[in-house]
Amino acid sequence: MSVEYEPLGVHRRRNPNVSAEILGGFVSNEDGPGTRYAIVTLDGTVLLVDHNSSKSPMDSIMWNLQVDHQLMCLSKLDVTGDGMQEVIACSWDGQTYIISQDRQAVRFQFEESVSTFTAGKFSISPGVTVPALVYVTFNNKIQLYHNIGLERGITLSSLVHWPGMREEAKDMLDELGVDSSDMKQLQEVYRYCLYGVQ
Repeated sequence: MSVEYEPLGVHRRRNPNVSAEILGGFVSNEDGPGTRYAIVTLDGTVLLVDHNSSKSPMDSIMWNLQVDHQLMCLSKLDVTGDGMQEVIACSWDGQTYIISQDRQAVRFQFEESVSTFTAGKFSISPGVTVPALVYVTFNNKIQLYHNIGLERGITLSSLVHWPGMREEAKDMLDELGVDSSDMKQLQEVYRYCLYGVQ
């Protein structure tokens, strides 16, 4: 086994000696053992690297993301149900990031400071496992959130693009004389309903 230097490939790095956590073996669409691994650093960098022998180290970085939180825990878990594991990172202050391998991200704030974090499968009944997030707080509590699947995936979307919204609001939209297939009209109606702006 040999140690391999992997430059972070980000310019915002504050300290080249910052602590990091590395987790490998991410499942991808390719056959064979996973060559992808993720890195999180205490200064807020998240990277996904696909290391195969044909690429240089800098070219093997698939993406990097810089956040304004000190990231200290890293896990992987398929929460979208697409067969590909997402990168899940947590900071000391409870900020949790779920990032897909194509760099779509969602984040949320856990209500307490976190001493450690992990993600994995949890079983309520025999033979049935569901995605779960586990937080350990500085107040000596363990909080487990199970069945947290994001079945719709982690993609940028809005009310206009959500099919369920169009189906549920179709009668009202027809009554208002709005064509539910016209995106511009839908945007104007939603903007007016949500923000009072015409």
